[in-house]
Amino acid sequence: MESTTLSPVTVIVDSIKDQNIAFTTPRDASLASLYNKLYERAPWIQNSSYILTTNSRRAVRHGEEPISTLLSSPSDTFVSLRLTVPLCGGKGGFGSILRAQGGRMSSRKKKNQADANASSRNLDGRRLRTVAEAKTLAEYLAIKPEMEQREKDERRKRWEDIVASTERKQEELQNAGGKARLDGKWLEDKEEAENKTKEAIEKMLLAQMESSEEDEDEAKPSTSSSKPAQQRAIFGWDDEDDEFMSDSDEEEEVSEEDVKQTEFEGKGKGKAAHYSIAQVQAFFQRFISIPGLYTSFGKHNKQYTLFISFQYSQHHQYTQFEQCSLMMMLDPRIGSRASRRRVSLSKPALPAFLSEHVARDPTTRRMSYDYAHPSRFRVSYCYPSHASSFTLFQTFAMALSVARFPAVRIASRRYPALRGNAISRATFSTTPRWQIRTKEMTEQHFKDLKVNQARLMEDIHYTCKWGTGERWGEAPTETGMSRLALSDADKAARDWFVETTQALGCKTTVDEMGNIFAVRPGLKNDKAPTYAGSHLDTQPTGGRYDGILGVTAGVEMLKVLADNWVETEYPVGVVNWTNEEGARFPMSMASSGVWAGSIRLETAHNLREVHPGTATQKSELERIGYLGTTPASHEAMPMAAHFELHIEQGPLLEMANKKIGVVTGVQAYKWLTVKVKGRDTHTGTTDLKSRADALLTASKMILHSHKLATAHGALASTGILNLKPGSTNTVPGDVTFSLDIRAKKDATVAELKALVEQDFPKIAAGEDIDGLNHGCTPGLPLSVTITEDFDSPATTFHSDCIHAVRQSASSVLGPNSQNLVMEMTSGAGHDSVYASKRCPTSMIFVPCREGVSHNPREFCEEVDCALGAQVLLESVVRFDRMRDERRVTWKQEPYTL
Repeated sequence: MESTTLSPVTVIVDSIKDQNIAFTTPRDASLASLYNKLYERAPWIQNSSYILTTNSRRAVRHGEEPISTLLSSPSDTFVSLRLTVPLCGGKGGFGSILRAQGGRMSSRKKKNQADANASSRNLDGRRLRTVAEAKTLAEYLAIKPEMEQREKDERRKRWEDIVASTERKQEELQNAGGKARLDGKWLEDKEEAENKTKEAIEKMLLAQMESSEEDEDEAKPSTSSSKPAQQRAIFGWDDEDDEFMSDSDEEEEVSEEDVKQTEFEGKGKGKAAHYSIAQVQAFFQRFISIPGLYTSFGKHNKQYTLFISFQYSQHHQYTQFEQCSLMMMLDPRIGSRASRRRVSLSKPALPAFLSEHVARDPTTRRMSYDYAHPSRFRVSYCYPSHASSFTLFQTFAMALSVARFPAVRIASRRYPALRGNAISRATFSTTPRWQIRTKEMTEQHFKDLKVNQARLMEDIHYTCKWGTGERWGEAPTETGMSRLALSDADKAARDWFVETTQALGCKTTVDEMGNIFAVRPGLKNDKAPTYAGSHLDTQPTGGRYDGILGVTAGVEMLKVLADNWVETEYPVGVVNWTNEEGARFPMSMASSGVWAGSIRLETAHNLREVHPGTATQKSELERIGYLGTTPASHEAMPMAAHFELHIEQGPLLEMANKKIGVVTGVQAYKWLTVKVKGRDTHTGTTDLKSRADALLTASKMILHSHKLATAHGALASTGILNLKPGSTNTVPGDVTFSLDIRAKKDATVAELKALVEQDFPKIAAGEDIDGLNHGCTPGLPLSVTITEDFDSPATTFHSDCIHAVRQSASSVLGPNSQNLVMEMTSGAGHDSVYASKRCPTSMIFVPCREGVSHNPREFCEEVDCALGAQVLLESVVRFDRMRDERRVTWKQEPYTL
């Protein structure tokens, strides 16, 4: 205890000159000796008004009290003091301290930090934040010349490397002899591009050397008078150290004729591409004169915003305005200095010729730094929602070269091939750097294109609110569907499809059969689109996935492409086929058949609904407003390919524990109508021998067709049975039933039809075929007529589409894909059958529970729906890339979007 009491105390004084004063003194020394010690170490304190205070702001007086009185506890061995000035008011006085204290309190509330925002002031009244910024600026200015020289050297080295690499590649090609197998046209184009690049870089190197010589000459002493350089402003901002800017002190007045004469050539050092305000003004005036473009400028938070809207007409006369964003090209050196920070447009005033176009509409503008490309920043804005539900604001990306102004490049995220009537040097291109083209996509890019499973299922169940059928479970989605073709429920689902695809930037077209084609433009819109298609109509007691999954997965494909800014080489789209089911109007796939030219338009239009009524397919199309004017033909609406996602509607995938079915074709089938004519008699007064029972005879025919199908490995089914007069006490004398015959081969279906036409008349005459009359009382003979309503030959899908689906399934399912993929033939007919007659086609199957379909309990797991949609998405994108690489064997028809 005694040693602790006698131990010396270390005194640390925090002075105001950014230094600490430390010394040791005995514990029992007086406070007066403390001042004497301090005066010895810092003589400038003695004749000043500074005083010593503790950290708790208690003054240390001159006195004989021991230093130990300043210790917080007897065991302490050091004391911390502060050298301050008295609170005498004025700057740095009591009021300033109060304000600083308030700033610290506010900072603690917001960030739980003390003086992190440097709101305090020093003795000169300057905020510490201002002092720190001035210090940072001074440090930057000190190293600025060295940084500039280093950047110039690095740029020169990159240019020299490019030139050397080009020369080296040329020598390799020349020395390769006959070993290198290169396409001649490709080699010529490649050499021409490399030569142009080499020449441009050599000119830039020469210009930089000339610029360096001029700088050295200017650095020599000169007796000529010079006035200080004015701050240069171009297009709303300044870059005071930009080596590509003009050296002129004042902007020259350039007339329109001068601009045309120079053709926007650069001026300044080495004729670098710098433009005066007058040149920019002339260019801007030309740009805004393009028909359909509405241009204005605005200022927000010291940032200038260019706002351009493009007006166009859509289906149903809806008017849409495109939301625009402006990307400006800056000097590449700005990126190295402004890495990962926002670039601000400030200081220079907005030029007068731009002030005339200040935006009047309330917009929200935002400028963000483009981290992927350090030499760029993006000025964007968005509009508030419009009052009309059919007026949509979409993204329209615009790239405008500011540093050089050789052209205006407009590239739309939604309408990438948009062209304007450009004049003079205002030329248009299609792909800005922040978008990805399908031909540039790697396997990693494909993996990054992810279907949103939750969004897909939301669309499926949202569309099922129109035409909800029988409930089979307690969950809201555990219901069937009863959405017959061209019903009011079908109209509502169609409206949703049109509005949703238009909101995604698609152009929608309705043909004479009510087929809806939604097309998202690509980069080469003179060729036919690649479609994903299916149908939205259902059976009277159908489920939620038959057809609906295929259409909603196509819409999800459009959303994923838009979300990831993917630009396809050719247009892609989604088609909703009319009356695929054939449930209301008795001809399955009638509309796709008309499109393919296999069914006459008049025949399909005149189809009458099955249930009693007078409506025809054409009258219902007119009633719901979907009788289009575009011809229902493959010539008017050509397809480059057709992909269809569908539930299997059978148990094979589920039984084999497979996830994806790669469909290679569809089996053949025929639809027959059989009419049996007997005699109506009273059930109580007519004995069995005197009856001509049409229903009993029809039942024998149906049973016989089942036996024939079993013997030939085929399928025979009856789905429609009508009898007259339909009375309980009357023997039916007139029965009509349907007969569906299916097999993998056309020959098998033809053979079964021939046997039916041979045996059914014998059964009607009373002959016993295959024991059908065993145990029955023979009756009177009847007559029978058989007509063929529909014939669908066996279909083999195109190898290019099958390859795209197979490759996509392998990519989606990973290394274990061989155990999860099955190649199969579809047992059911789909619109892809007719599509395959006019374009490459394939289908993608996903399992459904217990193989149940055309039933309210039809069900497909969410993960399987998403897997199928993912394979559909990749198949369409891969096929688009195959088309660009000319690996598609089908002839591509010309097309106008």
